[in-house]
Amino acid sequence: MRKYRSKVIKFLSGLLLATVLISQSASVQAEADTNSQASITESQTIKVKVDDKTINFDISPYITNERTMVPVRAPMEALGCAVTWNPIKKQAIIIRGSTIVKFTIGSTSYTVNDQMRQMDTAPEITNGRAAFPIRYAVEAVGGKVAWDADTQTIGIISPVAQKRNGMSPLELINKTEQAEKSANTYQSKEINNSKYRTLIFINGESKNEEENQQEIAEKMVQSDPFISYSSIKKSDGTSEETVNTQNAKYVKSANNEWAKTSDTSDQDLLDNRQIIANGVMNGLVFEEDALIDGKDCWVMSSPLNSQTLKIMQQRFEKSLLRGDTSNKDLQKFIDQEINNFTNSGYIKLWIDKETNLCIHEYMYVSASTCASIQNQQTNKSLEMSFDGEFTLDVQNYNFGAPVHFPDYEK
Repeated sequence: MRKYRSKVIKFLSGLLLATVLISQSASVQAEADTNSQASITESQTIKVKVDDKTINFDISPYITNERTMVPVRAPMEALGCAVTWNPIKKQAIIIRGSTIVKFTIGSTSYTVNDQMRQMDTAPEITNGRAAFPIRYAVEAVGGKVAWDADTQTIGIISPVAQKRNGMSPLELINKTEQAEKSANTYQSKEINNSKYRTLIFINGESKNEEENQQEIAEKMVQSDPFISYSSIKKSDGTSEETVNTQNAKYVKSANNEWAKTSDTSDQDLLDNRQIIANGVMNGLVFEEDALIDGKDCWVMSSPLNSQTLKIMQQRFEKSLLRGDTSNKDLQKFIDQEINNFTNSGYIKLWIDKETNLCIHEYMYVSASTCASIQNQQTNKSLEMSFDGEFTLDVQNYNFGAPVHFPDYEK
């Protein structure tokens, strides 16, 4: 699974690099975004407990219009959920396993895996925190909520921890990693789809662009010593062959000659890959068993939690072209893009019950950013919003079979 983290980082890096290209012709002053403050009509000392553990808040729960409003991040993260904020859509996004719940500020409608639901109180922003009745979020991810009026306490109970064949999700994934290490080799087919949407306003005139890209990669991988060969077909009709080793990357040219293009491989983009793996694995939950590719499988999923997403963000920020550092207005614009950036997603795994090998994987990542700038001298303006979605569908097969790599060092 570690091999897919680099693809996510590449996608997220491309997102901000694309928006920088839009901005590099501008010499303007950035505008700050401000959040509205909710009006609290009543305040009480309200406690929130998750599995009998008291949750601490920087903004305390409160009562308004006879409804208890709870800042959602702390209790939902205590349930093992990933919580992110989309500043463009004003949405709180909560993910547990592969369940995605979206709440929009000011709207009584919310979605659970894109299915519309209703609640009687709209989410609001209070002192920079999204708050709403927590019951809707907890029940959407399988938990339970109880209210103790005597102690003014909201009690939240986590979804029941499940096991498969006596194993927890973490115990099963450890067995899977051991099985993959023993096999040492495998092949895979990856279908990588990216969808980008950019909305630009220049002096009030809008331009809406949408781009869809697809890559289909056939791979051979050897774990020890590490070497990976990829044959990639892109949506524009072009193709590419690459080899990654532990310390180098090679690309095949149009005249069928191999050339070393880097002293670092794609694998080295993730020197913190074990931290990333831990960030994903901590949120693993079981889903319903399923039959896939003719094999009976355990199914697990995990959100890409805040630790994982933070590492991804650090990676693409380091790779971001900052442009002309003497252009302070441009730097302010880029800083807005970074500060307004948000991302979320999950990974889903199908584990063959007979071999404990992961034979299918699916990853979903969404990302967005926005910025607005104004040139005070020319009175020209530029506003930009960017949304991207990335999916990676992977079929793994031929575990332990001999692999024959091209003579890339010739």
